[in-house]
Amino acid sequence: MGEIASFHLAGLRVHSANYIPDHHRPWRMRRHSNPNWQLVLVRGKNHHFQRGETRLVLQQGHVLLLHPNEVHTSWGREPTDSGFFYAQFSMDEDQEVRGGDQGQRIPLYSLAWYPASDVFAIFAELVQEMQERPAYYRVRSAGLLTEIIVRLARGATPLGSDFRPLRVRSPHEAKIVDQLKRFLEAHYRERLTAQVISDSLGYSYA
Repeated sequence: MGEIASFHLAGLRVHSANYIPDHHRPWRMRRHSNPNWQLVLVRGKNHHFQRGETRLVLQQGHVLLLHPNEVHTSWGREPTDSGFFYAQFSMDEDQEVRGGDQGQRIPLYSLAWYPASDVFAIFAELVQEMQERPAYYRVRSAGLLTEIIVRLARGATPLGSDFRPLRVRSPHEAKIVDQLKRFLEAHYRERLTAQVISDSLGYSYA
């Protein structure tokens, strides 16, 4: 199971958004990170994306959620015709605390697949909003990213490290999923890994 983060969308702030083609030289030449959350949506085939020390070959509709300060870069000698949309964002912690449990928390997996095309169109709108409008006119940015996150939470298929879908196949697994949801509601502010979750719930990671 991949890492999971759960977001309270109150006070969502978009810091930057863009589309990066795989041949973009700065993307291919240096490892980098940023202090905010980053949502990545891949377009095209065989996109070579490295997060930390893990090298991935991503396809159309693959979704990555990068944690703050998570190092990432391209890998592979030759660029492909692929690319990716990204949005860097954060939450207003003060507003989140004031909101308490009244707002909805939205869970996202660190690796997922979203087959529909609607999110690509919304992401293109978000990029246009962030790239073409002055900062004080970007009034739609938070709403557009919220729409993207909600659609991904509802429609994306979470993937394991082997790129296979994570599916519920029995009543026992359904019980585990229910416990997992409750655990996320209680620990959504924390960075969670599969090992931490399995240890906390008392299940084997294997």
